[in-house]
Amino acid sequence: MLSLTTMLSLSVNMLLFTAVSGFRVVLEPKVAVHDETRSSWTKQEKPAPDMLVNFTVVLDAGAGRKALEQLFWQVSDPTHAKYGEYLSIASIADVLAVPKERVQRVRDHFAAAGAQVSVSPYGDALTLTMRAADADAALATDLFWFKHKHHAQAPRIVRAASSYSLPPSIASDVLMVGELLQFP
Repeated sequence: MLSLTTMLSLSVNMLLFTAVSGFRVVLEPKVAVHDETRSSWTKQEKPAPDMLVNFTVVLDAGAGRKALEQLFWQVSDPTHAKYGEYLSIASIADVLAVPKERVQRVRDHFAAAGAQVSVSPYGDALTLTMRAADADAALATDLFWFKHKHHAQAPRIVRAASSYSLPPSIASDVLMVGELLQFP
């Protein structure tokens, strides 16, 4: 059993480490990182640092996403009064209602990390294009090339070989960064 003094010392050291290292929030913590023993994909070399990679950042739309799903089922149900009343892109963006400050905050973060950023017409996702080395740093991860074990003709893909994280200033604004942990 640790003494109170030891526990306090460990807590202070952890706080100092966090302050010095820059605390980050791991996203998708329940998604397993690549495991060669269970995967059809083999990890290869790191991409060239200057190679451009693309990711999709899915923003938190809060209750808007649930409201949109409800509308989807209403306009799709022939017995519902709203059947066939499909929404325009602008109307979908209004239903999602992602705060512009959230979009700007996440956009600014990735632009400062070297990404070219475009916002989806619905305001709920960002498309990033950035150098692999910049992506490694911005997402605190390790990108690698992966090759399918059983289909030699399948193209190689770049994915993260470890978890990824974001600073707390934007972590709660982001649901996930696509094309990192997921394999086809």
